[in-house]
Amino acid sequence: MDVEAPVISRPILASNVPVEMPAIPDRIRDFVAVDLPARILHVERRILGDPHLMTWVSRCEGAGLRLTMKPADMDELARLREKESQAVRPGDEDLHNRLAALELVRRAAELRASDIHLLMPATHAEIQVRIKGDLKVLDRLTYAEGEALARSLYQSIATARDASYNPLELQNAQISGRELADTGLTSVRIVRGPAFPVEENGSFMILRLQYASTAAARGTTRSAGGLVRVALVAPRRPEGELRLREMGFTPKQEKAMRLMAEAPNGVVILTGPTGSGKTSTIFECMSHLAREYPGRRQISIEDPVEYPMPWAIQLEVTNATTETETGLAFAHRLRAALRMDPDIIMSGEVRGADVGVATINAALTGHLVYTTLHVTDPFLAIDRLEMMDRERLHRQMICDHTIIRGLVAQRLVPRLCDACAVDLAKDRSRLPPEIYEALETYGDLSKVRVRGEGCKNCGGDAISGRVAVAEVVVTTPELMRDFVDNGTEAARRNHRRRKGADGSLLENVVDRVLAGLIDPNDIGRFVDRLVPRESQPA
Repeated sequence: MDVEAPVISRPILASNVPVEMPAIPDRIRDFVAVDLPARILHVERRILGDPHLMTWVSRCEGAGLRLTMKPADMDELARLREKESQAVRPGDEDLHNRLAALELVRRAAELRASDIHLLMPATHAEIQVRIKGDLKVLDRLTYAEGEALARSLYQSIATARDASYNPLELQNAQISGRELADTGLTSVRIVRGPAFPVEENGSFMILRLQYASTAAARGTTRSAGGLVRVALVAPRRPEGELRLREMGFTPKQEKAMRLMAEAPNGVVILTGPTGSGKTSTIFECMSHLAREYPGRRQISIEDPVEYPMPWAIQLEVTNATTETETGLAFAHRLRAALRMDPDIIMSGEVRGADVGVATINAALTGHLVYTTLHVTDPFLAIDRLEMMDRERLHRQMICDHTIIRGLVAQRLVPRLCDACAVDLAKDRSRLPPEIYEALETYGDLSKVRVRGEGCKNCGGDAISGRVAVAEVVVTTPELMRDFVDNGTEAARRNHRRRKGADGSLLENVVDRVLAGLIDPNDIGRFVDRLVPRESQPA
């Protein structure tokens, strides 16, 4: 919903006062309110004779401004000062931006929004509000307008904040109820900071609106003229469709991945070595979720950002020079993400106990989390987490199928060039006897092929790309009970024997070999040593 006039340029109330009022002394500022057009000075009753007040009134008279004093109570003064803040002089940019920022909060409160999301990805700004649980677009502005709003909310309106606005740091602030008269709000909590692309000044600001009562927060939105009717639209969905099948996942595995994505909360852990395609798979899942649920906020913590996700807030880990510093930075940003009104979180990697604890905490507090772990087997993810901190990440605490929703092992294996691959039956010498004999125990070898000599179709390297090979484990109460009571080996064995369970990583890569897609020589290089089926550990 593009706007014809930017927020900060919208007309505001002007007082057109012909004289300059001397600055109000700090000692009396909280006890007075000035109605300049009416020349009335509202004064809290207790300081009517205060010498600082009388001196300042005399200075006003000396400047040609004669004010009539009128007694008032503190609540009346608060309302009057709120009106006073709207009486700004034309051309005063800071005050114009302040009024625009207050107008934004009032507008959101009128809609009974629970949160305001101000997204500034360097090229523009988008204001989203969460209403009845979903995010909707309220306005789209220029980047400069969005930045002006954010600075004004933080520097001019926030009553509790850091001393300065630092674009490169995560910062918290709060707006007190004094600034929010007649909105039904008691306070507004703010989280702001840099976001991808940081090098182009990308940033965000989240405002969490606190209402005077839960009934007010849930109530029908009304304005002075009756029901508020605003046509809000959902955030833009990313183009395309889920590509897991195209990447190499089987129909059964894709169905399991969709099932995990539909969970309201929990952690999905992708395992495998560096370069095994884990981040690409998570990106596909996040894109799918953004298409299915555009009203849900996605936040990622990455080092570095590999795939831009315009629909998400992407927090980058920067200036970390060691593994310890990187782990601490991940944990800090993950904890900050939990204050940013998230629904779905991507944490690039569990790098130590603090990140592991924060990840489990995010699942426990109602968020869906995607993350990765460097282990060779999906079932070993439980052992790896427990090794990080046997007290805070003990398997008795984390082994719950509603906390850990899924475990996924993945590898990227070269796919044979269809034009030059050679049938194994024509030249068995291309395969060592021990691999051939082991492969025979898995099925028919009539379609098995090996690398050819290369051709123009593949650029001479005999492969047409890489294909994902995976094992997808949807956790169950039985599996998690096994982890706790019987250990990882028994949990793995019993799960793979259950009806409907996915095959092992080795079984899945062998299936591709038997279909003629993968050279059997690549099984040991990219997945595991091939052993006869009857010898394969369950």
